[in-house]
Amino acid sequence: MLFPTLAFGVFFLFVYFTTWSLDRENGRRKLFLLLASWFFYAQWDWRFVGLLILGFFKYYGFFIEQAGELLARVGWERDLPLLQIVLPVGISFFTFQGISYVVDVHRGKTPPAKSLLDVMLLMSFFPHLVAGPIVRASDLLPQFERAPRLTREMATHSLLLICWGLFKKTVIASELSVNLVDPVFFDPSAHSVIDIAAAVYGYAVQI
Repeated sequence: MLFPTLAFGVFFLFVYFTTWSLDRENGRRKLFLLLASWFFYAQWDWRFVGLLILGFFKYYGFFIEQAGELLARVGWERDLPLLQIVLPVGISFFTFQGISYVVDVHRGKTPPAKSLLDVMLLMSFFPHLVAGPIVRASDLLPQFERAPRLTREMATHSLLLICWGLFKKTVIASELSVNLVDPVFFDPSAHSVIDIAAAVYGYAVQI
């Protein structure tokens, strides 16, 4: 479920209005947001919901291959089990978000969360789940505790930010990707140094 899609728009509106209907039920509201975030994450692949250790996903194949080469050097030829592991979306984000929370608590920059539910919601909150940014616990956890409120100025500012974000994604980032970045990165040898440099900077703008 990508952000600039109709499916996400419908999902977002459902979560938005349901959250407002639970404005006096803080625990239920946070639990609903957590379940909604997990549902959003599962739309990429349901197997991603059961996150395991980062090192297993990222480095299992590397260590198995290295172990096989090491055994071969000592004369023991053996095929070790090399699994085709599905790498969860946003695995690095989960890791750095967790590190950020632990470090901030250790340094006294933010008090520990009141419950495991708060920690899970901090790690899984769907608006920044896939691509970030990494939000400090001191910024996000207090907002989970407060009842939602909305003013005309906040609504106007929010809509402007959403429209501006959609414009940057669909008009700027997507055009750069299709017409410059992807073709050059797909076959760098077929392009000049200037094209490659432009694609590198274009990718930075795209991100």
